[in-house]
Amino acid sequence: GDHSQVDNNALSAASVVLSGGASATYVAGNCIQLLPGFHASAIGASVPTTFHAWVDTAPSAVSFSPSNQTGLNQQFTWTVSSPSGHGNLSHVFALFNTTSASTTSACYVHYDASSNLVFLADNGSANWLGGFTPSSTSSASNSQCTVSGTGSASNPTASGTQLSLQLNVAFQTSFSGSKNEYLYALDSSGVYTGWQQMGTWT
Repeated sequence: GDHSQVDNNALSAASVVLSGGASATYVAGNCIQLLPGFHASAIGASVPTTFHAWVDTAPSAVSFSPSNQTGLNQQFTWTVSSPSGHGNLSHVFALFNTTSASTTSACYVHYDASSNLVFLADNGSANWLGGFTPSSTSSASNSQCTVSGTGSASNPTASGTQLSLQLNVAFQTSFSGSKNEYLYALDSSGVYTGWQQMGTWT
């Protein structure tokens, strides 16, 4: 079967034997250590036994702009980076909430780079609403906010290691008070930034 593992920091494999057509892919953000007892063999296998391992430095949250301000309507720019290049970034998440421990009853936005579509979580964070291109004027709404595209053909923008996404956010008056601004990026290998607080918005 498949014995793959992904860890944002490090993996260590000891006394692991792959044989008989088994497969394993190890991906880590910092290091992979193969210790005594690790062995991969195709002896007796009718299909190949495969093993791949690579270290992929985790992406980073660069900026959440603007931050530490107030207002009901604002165009935000979220910038993330991958050392492997912007094409390695697969998902960007932005969150307005008092904590990153919960995405319910929040303004929780998801950008899927592979489909170039933007989604907004519903109130219970159980379903994704919308599915529109960020350069369109389409939108999605929940009880906390409405997120819409910019109507610009150059959105998102990418250069070198960085990807920048611009979206318009209109907050509901009931979603009042100071909210933390969080950013999260995931790359195509499965390593990620984790939620990074980038500022606040009132």
